Amino acid sequence: MGTHEPDHRAGGAQAGEARVGVRGRAWLGVVVLAAGCTTTAPSTTPATTAATGCASRVETGALPDWADAGFSDASAEIPHVLGAKGEIVAVLFAHPLTWKRTDGASNKILWVSRPAPTPSDPTSGWVSRPAPTPSDPTSGWVSRPAPTPSDPTSGWVSRPAPTPSDPTSGTDLSITATLDGVGTRLTREVRGGPGPSIIDLPHAGCWHLDLRWSGRTDAMDLVYADGH
Repeated sequence: MGTHEPDHRAGGAQAGEARVGVRGRAWLGVVVLAAGCTTTAPSTTPATTAATGCASRVETGALPDWADAGFSDASAEIPHVLGAKGEIVAVLFAHPLTWKRTDGASNKILWVSRPAPTPSDPTSGWVSRPAPTPSDPTSGWVSRPAPTPSDPTSGWVSRPAPTPSDPTSGTDLSITATLDGVGTRLTREVRGGPGPSIIDLPHAGCWHLDLRWSGRTDAMDLVYADGH
């Protein structure tokens, strides 16, 4: 009887197939794992405006000397905010201001503007010089006839008188309020100029206020808290 030798080629082929199968499954696992680790960066939507915070601080001491007229106790400590230019102060009778009040109070603000300097006020920094007379030859002044608006050669331009509809030239206090970080903008008006008012704003947060009255300007920030 002949001796049967084992078919090593068949066994080697089967082992090779097994190794290929193992390597194939291993690579497939790596691909699946890599796919599972891939992430997509979330999209972001930029804010309408960048938040800058509130620059104006609520003072709780005495009012400036030029703003305490009418108060029985000039040294009384009253919450107030001074404009960036120092031209106006907001006296907060309701502090803190609240966007939606449920306590029965109101957002009452007294606006007081710094008195405008006059040439006759020696403390205002102005020096009034007496007007020379044409009969004084040593004054060095030459009297020029007053031009009339109808004379186009006089070099003068006649400016129309301001109308009440012009918020930058009227006496009313015009307030443009912008909510910090959001960009919401609205206007309020105090008829007759700086004085008592109730200023309600529709959202909590820091509001930047641009103020205009009688040809003058200033700015400040006011914080309105959440309703209670």
